[in-house]
Amino acid sequence: MQTDYETRFSSLNTSLRVKEMMLLKAEDYERLLSASDYHEALNLLSNTPYRDGVSQARETHDYQTMVMDELKDTYHWIKQVIPDPALYEAMTLKYVYHNVKVLFKERLNKQTYSDALIDIGPVPIYELRQAVNEGQGDTFQDYFMGNLENMRNYFDDIDHYQQLDVFIDRAYVHHLKRLSEEMTDPKVAKYFDQIINETNILIFFRALKLGHSTRELTAILTDEGNLKTSDYVSIGEQGERQAARYFSEHATYRHLFEDALDENGCLNIRRLEQAIDESELKTLSQAKFEVFGPLPIIYYTLQKELEVDHLRLILAGKLNNIDADIIRERMRG
Repeated sequence: MQTDYETRFSSLNTSLRVKEMMLLKAEDYERLLSASDYHEALNLLSNTPYRDGVSQARETHDYQTMVMDELKDTYHWIKQVIPDPALYEAMTLKYVYHNVKVLFKERLNKQTYSDALIDIGPVPIYELRQAVNEGQGDTFQDYFMGNLENMRNYFDDIDHYQQLDVFIDRAYVHHLKRLSEEMTDPKVAKYFDQIINETNILIFFRALKLGHSTRELTAILTDEGNLKTSDYVSIGEQGERQAARYFSEHATYRHLFEDALDENGCLNIRRLEQAIDESELKTLSQAKFEVFGPLPIIYYTLQKELEVDHLRLILAGKLNNIDADIIRERMRG
């Protein structure tokens, strides 16, 4: 029997069926890959949801704006129709912290990287910029402002941002854990816990690649998730290659490392990130058949993000005359 919370999503899930039919399919990607050049690939997008951006992308070669506008429109629609604003906040939190990274890089380098900012999330970017630069933001939770203040204090004492990603990812994990604990749907809470566990693994290996000591790992890592900081420290003491081997043999995580290790057992972070994205999609793959509950909207957004990533790869490849087989190999999912 469905809960009241689950039934609140029934009408949204019905409208999702129509939107899912408009997603690009495998045969669409094959036609794009077979296109003779960039302009022919754009022509193939003229009868898709990307149609409004085709002319500008053709004139300026700026395909990024075209695909990102479609993703932003998708999230804007979700914000308007989703019956649980807290779920929308959790779904878009990764973009908030992506923007935090960009804004701190602006602060450290005294430059502007507006093109790298992604205007997706519950608050406008100008408010986020003010919060990062001035420590002010009335629309933000005290917890989030406390996170930003800690990062401001830390990064004001250094003159580089090599450590930026791992520390901001750590703050993201803490924030997402707080939100997941408030989720009333256990399946949604479990999904976000999976993201937390897998993000922790990424933080761990990024820290190892940066050469952080065992003592530094204790400060960087978090106890949120299945493995505690002490577990990671113990694994990390053996070195990056042995740590990768440990996870590649772990019953819960080995699927993430099957294609992420080379013949010498060295870890490719980009492939690990791809495996994590694919793992999230696989976890939710049955959600499209559900009539009730919030999982279908989460799955749809992951599919849309994958579509945008695929189009970026294909259009960049066509602009740079990259062989279709090489592009196809880089596509995930």
